[in-house]
Amino acid sequence: MASNGILGNKRKASERDEVTEDGIVHIEFGIRGQDGNEQHFKVNQDKFLITAFQQYCKKMKLQYATINFLLDEKSIQGNRQTPKMLNLKNGDTIDAMKHQSGGGVVAMCMIDDHKSRKFIVRKHHKQASIL
Repeated sequence: MASNGILGNKRKASERDEVTEDGIVHIEFGIRGQDGNEQHFKVNQDKFLITAFQQYCKKMKLQYATINFLLDEKSIQGNRQTPKMLNLKNGDTIDAMKHQSGGGVVAMCMIDDHKSRKFIVRKHHKQASIL
């Protein structure tokens, strides 16, 4: 195994990183879905994350185009970002969430019970009532 020093322009490998004989650093991380299940992956720190994301979607029987991958609540562009660019460390977890479009009011209705008027807004499974 290679030493844990600076390898070219690569970040310094930690003791937990796996470094191959040719100096390639691999990062192990998990991808957690909305159901709480987590899949683990080991990738080269300098390769784009899209391959791991596509493998995750295949294992979970999801369409890649419908999933948003997040690290610390920020979206990851798998075809443009590497673990090194994201400062991803061994043991980190990326969240996989279904795309949500909109975010506006889902339903509005007026209720008239002859005593008071209620305006109910249903948004993201929460209700807000204005009396």
